[in-house]
Amino acid sequence: MPTVTLRPIANGDVIQLSPHPSGTPNWDCVNDETSDGDSTYVVNPDNYGSNRYDLYKVPSGQIPSNSQIIKVTIYINCRAISDRYGYCRTALKTNGSVVFGSAHRPSTSYTIYSDTYETNPVTGNAWTVEEIDNLQIGVRLDTMYAWFAYYSDRCTQVWAEVEYQPAYVTHKQARLGTNVSIRPHAIVLIKRNDEIVGYRKPHTPFAPERPIQPEVGLWQP
Repeated sequence: MPTVTLRPIANGDVIQLSPHPSGTPNWDCVNDETSDGDSTYVVNPDNYGSNRYDLYKVPSGQIPSNSQIIKVTIYINCRAISDRYGYCRTALKTNGSVVFGSAHRPSTSYTIYSDTYETNPVTGNAWTVEEIDNLQIGVRLDTMYAWFAYYSDRCTQVWAEVEYQPAYVTHKQARLGTNVSIRPHAIVLIKRNDEIVGYRKPHTPFAPERPIQPEVGLWQP
């Protein structure tokens, strides 16, 4: 199945963590494709027990309309500041509600944690492309008390992966002038002046988002 990776492009509705380096937008501290470790990260600034989190906006329009969303996985890459550690959790916002993932107590080495949602955790229904377009992702860092001090974790990466099934042309339906996904054994209909004058097989057995020219229709048995 095709998978799209979504990384932060802007701060979202909630920004409670502190960026490093100071003055850097929080989203820009966690959007690296490859971890840069302690060069950029976000951290809970409190020196007492608290739960703080960030949300980040991600690009929209990355998944073809009418696709079926198979699952959404949120990733965070976190480490403890010392052997006295706090908790870290993934975060997402959809349909107006914030959802936190499972709590993790990382070591002093950066470790990737994730939570996977095969359905929308707020509605309980299958994800929609519109919900993915409006998704916000993030991280929650909880400070913990130990040995007369409070400790937090650092997070250097946040991203999401969305697995989806592209929409297909319906049974015996021809679509003109649009991008569609072609099933194996589909037949491309050649049309002139609305009259079918021939047919051919696609060049490849499976071609996601293969452009179908205006003069060509598609029949999927």
